[in-house]
Amino acid sequence: MIVLAILFVTWLYFLFARAIFRKVCAKTQRRGIRILTVVLLTTLFFIDNIIGNSIYYYLIKTRGGERIYGKSAKVQGYMIETRHGGVVEDYAQDLFDGRYQYLELDVTKTYNDAYYAREKGFYRFFISQKGDARCTDYWRAMKKYSDRGWTFPFPADRCLAYSAIIRPESRYVLQADVRNDYFYNVSTRSTTIHDLTTGELVAELTRIYYTGGIFVSWAPLKLKAYPEADIDTNYALIRGFAHNVFK
Repeated sequence: MIVLAILFVTWLYFLFARAIFRKVCAKTQRRGIRILTVVLLTTLFFIDNIIGNSIYYYLIKTRGGERIYGKSAKVQGYMIETRHGGVVEDYAQDLFDGRYQYLELDVTKTYNDAYYAREKGFYRFFISQKGDARCTDYWRAMKKYSDRGWTFPFPADRCLAYSAIIRPESRYVLQADVRNDYFYNVSTRSTTIHDLTTGELVAELTRIYYTGGIFVSWAPLKLKAYPEADIDTNYALIRGFAHNVFK
């Protein structure tokens, strides 16, 4: 159905362009003007795609990929801001490895299905020993993962504990899935790191999407994305990005 709609609109534009070209030919015999008319009519047909590509490649040049604007001091931990709780386990490897002493989580809305930190507020995560009551949710989550056939390379004698806190102590916040939509089907998804004391943007990891112009976006074609790595769900890549900033 979509293909038929595309063909119909294309045919209508062809009829319109032919009528314009015939009028130009009736008024002038100059070959240059006729060629220019064809070029302009063709450009007009693809103008949205031309503008969209221009915005897409401009964003690649100015924001695409990993960009570190300033180095931070060595940190004991940082805060993660997400739309709900339950994602800390994707960053927990750094705690088990001893890279950070803690991770703080800013839960911005209540999410009852989250494994951890279901209520809005601030939470601090850290490593503790098996038997700590603050690890109850960790063991519950690990059981659910195990029941689904998933495994995590965490030591069996240690666990991920957490507690609610009144205010964060972290100087830096990592914000995941920051979305911006631009004209002509161009959008970005970013992971950013800000200095909470100054509000300064320290670094960002940005993926840029372009679904094409009006006709291209309807067609069953793969969208353009830069870079190719899936930074939306690849938490190992995001953790590596944090490592590059928090040296």
